Amino acid sequence: MRRRETWALQQKANGWYLVWNVPKAIRGLPMFGGRRLYTKTLQTGDLKEAQRKRDLIIANFDRLVAQAEEAPKRLRFNAYIEEIQQAIREAELRIEAVVLPDGQEVIVEPEGLRHAYDVEAAIARGDEELADAIKLAIHGEQDVIDKYAITLKEASTAFIESEKGKAAKGLKAAAPATLSRAKHAAESLGSFLGRPAVLLKDVERRDVTLWLDSLAGSKSDSTRVGYLSALSLVWENCYLTRSVEGDNPFKSAGIKSTGDSQSYAPFTLEEMAQIVEKAPHDLRMLTKFGLITGCRLSEIIGLQADSFEVSQGVPLVRIKAGKTANSIRAFPLPLGLWEELRQCVVGNVWPVPKSKNPHGWSSKFGKLKEAATGVRDRTKGFHSLRGMAITAYQRAGIPEDVTAPIVGHGTKGLTMSYGLYSSGHDYSRQLEAVESMLASDYMSQFLKLFNK
Repeated sequence: MRRRETWALQQKANGWYLVWNVPKAIRGLPMFGGRRLYTKTLQTGDLKEAQRKRDLIIANFDRLVAQAEEAPKRLRFNAYIEEIQQAIREAELRIEAVVLPDGQEVIVEPEGLRHAYDVEAAIARGDEELADAIKLAIHGEQDVIDKYAITLKEASTAFIESEKGKAAKGLKAAAPATLSRAKHAAESLGSFLGRPAVLLKDVERRDVTLWLDSLAGSKSDSTRVGYLSALSLVWENCYLTRSVEGDNPFKSAGIKSTGDSQSYAPFTLEEMAQIVEKAPHDLRMLTKFGLITGCRLSEIIGLQADSFEVSQGVPLVRIKAGKTANSIRAFPLPLGLWEELRQCVVGNVWPVPKSKNPHGWSSKFGKLKEAATGVRDRTKGFHSLRGMAITAYQRAGIPEDVTAPIVGHGTKGLTMSYGLYSSGHDYSRQLEAVESMLASDYMSQFLKLFNK
C-alpha cells in the first residue's frame, strides 16, 4: 500500500515536523531515551523539502533498526560512545584556566564527567556495553574496539537488508544489481585477504587496490568499478550507523584499466556545430541540456514535472534516481534555462518506455553523431557532453568541492552524519558557479551554436 505524502509529518505554525513511532528495538538508545514517539522540527515550510528530509532521517533510523536486530550489543556500544563523546564536548566548554599567585596558569577540569561514567558502577549493573564504552571514550583503552567491530561480511549483509527494507516501504533504494555486487565483492575481497571475517575497519586502501589488480585478468573494468562502488556504499552505510570511523578506503582506491572500459573524448567545436545543425528539435534540446547540466542521459530523460522546484528563490532541478548514491541530488539553473528544460519535460519532448531505459535515445544520438561527424566509433558519445561540462567548470576556476555535488560526483570525506539534520546545500553559491561556468569562454563557444 502506498503511503500518503504526509506520512510521519505534522505541520505546526507553518513548519513541518517529523513525528515517528520509534520501534521497540531501538527505544533504549540514548537519542530516544525510551520514548515511543520521536518528534523533531525539519526547519522548513516546504512540503517537498520536508519529505526529502523525512526520508533521509528515517532511512538512517531504519539502519539502526536493522543493526539492532543483527547485533544489538554493537548498537548499544556505539550509542553509548556517541553519548559519552557528546558529554565530553560539553565538559570541554566548562574547562577554566586559573592563574596562580606565582603567575603560573593551570587548567581546571570539571570533575563530574568521570563520576557520571564509572566503569565499576557499569559492571556492577551488568551493563557490559556501557563499561566498555567508558573504557574506550574516557580511558582510551583501544583493546575493546575489536570486540564490537563489524566485519566486512556483516557490513555487506547490513547494507543489503537496509536497502531491501527501504524498497519494501516504497523509498528510494539501491538497485538489485548493486546489492548483488555488494555481496559478491565482499566475499571476493575477504577471500583475497585470506580472512573471511576481516574487520571493516582494518581494510586499507592498499588492500583494495591490490585486490582490484588481482581481478584484472578475470573481471572487466566495469565489473571492478561496480564492485568498488558497491563496497563504498557499504562503508557509507556503516559510517552513518557509527559502525566504522575514518576515511572510506573504497573512495580513493585506484583501478588500473585493462583497456576494456569506455572512455569518452570531448567533441570539437566543428563536430558540435555539425551535430547541432543536423539535429531535429528533440535531439537538439537533449544535446543542449546534456552539455549545460552535465547530466547523464538517463538522468535527463528520467526527469518529471515534479523534478522542478524553487528553494529560497533558486530554481532547482532534482535528480531522484541515478547511477550512484552521489547522483541523487538537486542542482540550480538560471531561471530562463530552468524554464526551457521544464517545458521540454512537461511537453514530453523525450518520451521514454515504461522501463525508462535510455538506450533508445542513446542510439538516436549515436546515429546523429555518425551523420554529423562521419565517425561510428565509440570514443565520443552523449557522455562526452558530461565531460565537457565538467571541463567548463574547471576552466571557469570553480573549486572541485563546489562542482562535485552539482554534477553528481562524490567528494572526499563524508558529512552525512549530521548533514541529515541541516538546512541543506548552499544553492545560491552553486547557482553562481553554474552561471560562471556558462559564461566561460570554453562553454560560450558551444552555446552560441544553439542560438543560430
